[in-house]
Amino acid sequence: MLLKTRDFGEIEFPKSDVITLVQPLYGFEEYKTFALLSDSNTEGYLSWLQSTTDESICFILINPEAFQIDYNFDLDDHYVVKLGNGDYSVWLISVIKEPFINSTVNLRSPIIINQNNGKAIQAMLDSDYPVRFPIYSN
Repeated sequence: MLLKTRDFGEIEFPKSDVITLVQPLYGFEEYKTFALLSDSNTEGYLSWLQSTTDESICFILINPEAFQIDYNFDLDDHYVVKLGNGDYSVWLISVIKEPFINSTVNLRSPIIINQNNGKAIQAMLDSDYPVRFPIYSN
């Protein structure tokens, strides 16, 4: 499928790789299908969650393994039921600011993607993880 993107222009993207949100992102309820785009130069730590229906809707995601922190949680059963069984990947929504050193990620509400069926959800963790965790520590 031909996909219009905010950051990469028009690209070919396999329709079979489209991610479907089983529960919409907070504040973006009308957007249900996305493409997870990666660049080989980012070594798996950075991806773009691009809406398939609106090229202006795109979220920069960061793999939590990019941070040297203890980021562990148990996924509540109701999320597992919605996502189905499979191998999950975890991504953090980032907020890129000027200057870049002030950018943050949301540790409390990660994006969980079932790699086997393409279903995804934004989980709301019952934890003390911050919503605005600095990408760069002082």
